[in-house]
Amino acid sequence: MPGGEKVLLVDDHEDNLFALYSALSPLGYPLATATGGDAALKAVLRGGVAVAVLDVVMPGVSGLDVLRYMQRLELTRHIPVILVT
Repeated sequence: MPGGEKVLLVDDHEDNLFALYSALSPLGYPLATATGGDAALKAVLRGGVAVAVLDVVMPGVSGLDVLRYMQRLELTRHIPVILVT
């Protein structure tokens, strides 16, 4: 990842988050996790996220809500997003 940026993994189910983390950690990229849409938004707004892997269905702020918000902001609209459902 350029400049030490990380992959953000977001899922409200801990077992799914663990599975994603376990599958991607051998690749050697820095990983960060969030267990909800609010936490995901805070993470991308802090910066340093190269790509986000978002669960679509989450209570409260869904992955689609996060994606829509990211697309409205110049700071985050160019971050690639992978939706998982």
